[in-house]
Amino acid sequence: MIFSGCSAKLPFCNSDPCQNGGTCRVSWETFSCDCPLGFGGKDCSHVMPHPHRFLGNSALWWDLKNDVTISTPWYLGLVFRTRAREGTLLQAQAGQYTSLVFQLVSGQLVFSVTKGSTLPVRLRLDQVQVSDGRWHDLQLELRDVRSGRETRYVATVRLDFGLFQGTVIVGNEIHGLKVKHLHVGGVLGLGEVQNGIRGCIQGVRLGVRPDAMPLPRPSRAVKVETGCNVGNPCVSSPCPPHSRCCDNWERHTCLCEPGKILQEREYVFVCL
Repeated sequence: MIFSGCSAKLPFCNSDPCQNGGTCRVSWETFSCDCPLGFGGKDCSHVMPHPHRFLGNSALWWDLKNDVTISTPWYLGLVFRTRAREGTLLQAQAGQYTSLVFQLVSGQLVFSVTKGSTLPVRLRLDQVQVSDGRWHDLQLELRDVRSGRETRYVATVRLDFGLFQGTVIVGNEIHGLKVKHLHVGGVLGLGEVQNGIRGCIQGVRLGVRPDAMPLPRPSRAVKVETGCNVGNPCVSSPCPPHSRCCDNWERHTCLCEPGKILQEREYVFVCL
């Protein structure tokens, strides 16, 4: 049967689901919230600590002193926004030779587990580009799956509360490892940051629950800015007459007045 309209886009926002000043947007068969800085979660109800802006040569570093053990279930997550197409979001060093890494490659999210000199296990969410300047919620879940006498450890990566997700087998060597160091926004090497990203990150969390307790203050902070202030590109009045400027976070668009369209005339855009 065929029905008129699009019933999957229901008025989910009528109940005002977004808390702490969040703005509701209707999505496919659900809703999403644009949360103010410092808040996150599906309905903006969770506090997101340590919001920072990263400049491509910035990093936060936590020395966890082997106090965090990877068990099952186990979770790792953060919230980020960027227009960069390359760079490291997070790297967790577990044990002596194992690293869990979230990075952007060509604007797509890639999760990998490296174990010494062996080939890394990789999972790429190629359904979506995340270098769009919007806030994205990222969560890793590790679980054990038993089949007879065999136990496999499976990693599920969820982006934007499961709107996009993927699963990969990571092997059983990871279980029981202790997380030593956590790098965010780039990998802190000997005096310099490698593979740094430009953008904002907040709400880094890890533990046996998806809503794990916030991390303490970072052990080191290199060239980061507190908050996520990138300025308003519309302040310089970049748009032509008969239009208004819209701030799209590190970018702007010019919207012409009703009845006019944006055209290029002699290498200059005008609204006619």
